[in-house]
Amino acid sequence: MQNTRYIGHIAALITIATWGTTFISTKVLLTGFQPLEILFFRFIMAFFALWLAYPQMLKTDKKQEPVFMAAGLCGICLYYLLENIALTYTQASNVGAAGALFYAFCRQFKQAVHHRLFYRDERYCLHQLQWCSHAAQSAG
Repeated sequence: MQNTRYIGHIAALITIATWGTTFISTKVLLTGFQPLEILFFRFIMAFFALWLAYPQMLKTDKKQEPVFMAAGLCGICLYYLLENIALTYTQASNVGAAGALFYAFCRQFKQAVHHRLFYRDERYCLHQLQWCSHAAQSAG
């Protein structure tokens, strides 16, 4: 029972190490490839990795297909394309820090808007936005 407790921690450490090395490896790949080419090859490798993990076709509605395609395009595809383009302009550590800051800012902003819309908590919303602004200024 004690060994299963650490499996999650080990998986998290492996994920962090893998995620951290993607910035450096992409920076190295940019010496020979364009950002769009890296995005294409990354998607091909991810497709085959997912196919090996789950070789059956996912059963979906025909109405759900455009929603999944739009989510994939707007979410992961644009993120990786913009990350690759950003790596052409600056160092990998800057891109990683900017990505983490952007995620934290968006998360806090979403939470502030959520509280304002659903709980009508104007004071909480203003405090959250103020702290988001402070976080962005201190990181820049």
